[in-house]
Amino acid sequence: MRPEYAVRAAVFYELLSDLGAGPDHPPVDGEKQRKAARVGAKRRLAVIARNDPDLMLDDPGTEAEHLLTEVFALGPLTDILADADTREVLIRSPQRLYVDRGHGRERLERGFSCPAAVAMALHRLAGSHLQWDAAAPWLDHRLADGTHLRGADVSVAPDGPVVVIQRPNQAGTGGLSQVGAVPDPVAEYLRAVLAGQGSVMLCVGDRCEGTELLSALAHELAKFDVNELGIVRAGSRIVPPRGALVLDAEPGLTAGPIRLAIQAGSTRLLVHRGGGSGLASIWAGLATPPPDPKARPSDRRSGGVEQIVLGLEVGDPEAGLTTCVEGLVLGGFGREREALRERVAAAIDVVVVLGRTARGDESPIMLAEFDAQGGVSPILSRSSADDSWQHHREPAFLAELAQRGVTFEASKLAGLAGP
Repeated sequence: MRPEYAVRAAVFYELLSDLGAGPDHPPVDGEKQRKAARVGAKRRLAVIARNDPDLMLDDPGTEAEHLLTEVFALGPLTDILADADTREVLIRSPQRLYVDRGHGRERLERGFSCPAAVAMALHRLAGSHLQWDAAAPWLDHRLADGTHLRGADVSVAPDGPVVVIQRPNQAGTGGLSQVGAVPDPVAEYLRAVLAGQGSVMLCVGDRCEGTELLSALAHELAKFDVNELGIVRAGSRIVPPRGALVLDAEPGLTAGPIRLAIQAGSTRLLVHRGGGSGLASIWAGLATPPPDPKARPSDRRSGGVEQIVLGLEVGDPEAGLTTCVEGLVLGGFGREREALRERVAAAIDVVVVLGRTARGDESPIMLAEFDAQGGVSPILSRSSADDSWQHHREPAFLAELAQRGVTFEASKLAGLAGP
């Protein structure tokens, strides 16, 4: 460790001691506390600089202000995370920080004083409930705004800690038009499906999360009537539109929150990481009478869920349909799986499968539908998110959209495959 880093770390710990605090118990931020810490930091740094003038330190006043942001705020992360353009922060070590504002990673001029300052900033950012230390060294945590924290404690990363902070795309505030990795024709078709009260299944493949696209779909749904939108997040942090009903659930324990969302009057339901018997709660709440899986919207009874957006951790439409069928079996819908396949297929109007590009963006790799028997009918597909599209056919759902007063030019999807 360079001498100036050791000096900053020593002063950081001394300031915490003066305030009766520690890395596990950050000090209260108040005017009196800041004044005392500022005076103490300047005094100590002035003495150190006088005794060792060769140290590569800024003037005592500047050094003290940097340390105060670590003691009372988020250190160098304070300004970075206040910048709406920040997409990612990488902490390779306390002194090596990189920020990506959409144009690649750039190293910051200044980092933290020590590993404890990094840990204290992360605990402040995530809340006092966060457990991240030698006993639980691997960090994988999501904030309410969709920010994803991943890291390794210094106990398992000797030169660390190592932390990656990833923010959701600004789609959280703007809908599908903000998701750059979704081709415009696909975004336009999904928008048409939602406008026609169609339902969407999102298959989240390997190394994908689906948070960005589902956040965008939530905001599209909110444009119709946010008071009718219920969102159930199972271990994920979709960025919800203001005014939507949001319920957080443990993965695999979504049945109760889904039933509550329906009972609270949600007619549009978005569920991320659905599974198990919780899926049966969705189908039990559908406005279409259970005996008739092919009923059209005009035949639906009043009340109940009229539109669903369902995110599943599966890699393809067939796996998504099977997951739903098994959920219905667990939920007491019987064991006639062929009939249940038809029932699930009738409720889903479009299936989107996500893949990851070489740059790390999540982008659709398949657009498909289910036929009446539950077979998969691709509309568009490609081998990976970086490959060219292959166009298979026009969406069969277009005819139903037209009946519902929504138009979409199918040639736009075909155009993705080129001439």
